[in-house]
Amino acid sequence: MIKERISADDVIAFLRDHKVLLASQLAEHFDCSKGTIWRKLEGTGYLTSFNRNGSVLTLPDIPEWDEHDLWEYQGVRFSRWGNLSETIVHFIENSDAGVTAKELKQRLHDNIHHHLSSCVGKGRLYREGARKSAVYYSMNSRKRRVQMKRRGSELRTRVGRPPGLTKGKIIDVLALAIKHRATSVEELMPLVRSKGMNVNERGVRWIIHEYDIKKKGFRSGS
Repeated sequence: MIKERISADDVIAFLRDHKVLLASQLAEHFDCSKGTIWRKLEGTGYLTSFNRNGSVLTLPDIPEWDEHDLWEYQGVRFSRWGNLSETIVHFIENSDAGVTAKELKQRLHDNIHHHLSSCVGKGRLYREGARKSAVYYSMNSRKRRVQMKRRGSELRTRVGRPPGLTKGKIIDVLALAIKHRATSVEELMPLVRSKGMNVNERGVRWIIHEYDIKKKGFRSGS
């Protein structure tokens, strides 16, 4: 029996040493076609990047997944869910209140508009509103109703600045929040009252949501 010049173990070992590589880089190193590389990697469960046109490879046990099941290495991004379309569908299906294109792009750092439109066209996502301001929801009607209800609640909280809430008052409340590391209405309102500020609970709630105080918090020493 003629022994194969390139073994699957050699290809896997080389890829493991480099963590991520293009199929063309593997083919060049082993002086073979990309088709040969694909065949050698069959059965490994290899992953392709969801950016760089899915051209970069890694092995399934290499990524160190973050809390969103994403991994970035030297500018190459991978998702536990596979390609960009599958990742988008996963994020929207598992979101609490649907997702806008802007919110999704902030998370995935990639051009997602074409993929969103494609998923909608294929009946995988539900879109509400004009494209620039659209919110994307689950196709499951029961889940979508919950997402829409939560989105509506968030939007009502984020409506325009309450009357009388001047820029100066906003700065004063933010200064209190930073000084006392207060991130909720319950923590901020007693402080506001103690300083005699003419800012009601609605105004404080608006400031918290407008400046993402709950999400950002305040680090020690700030």
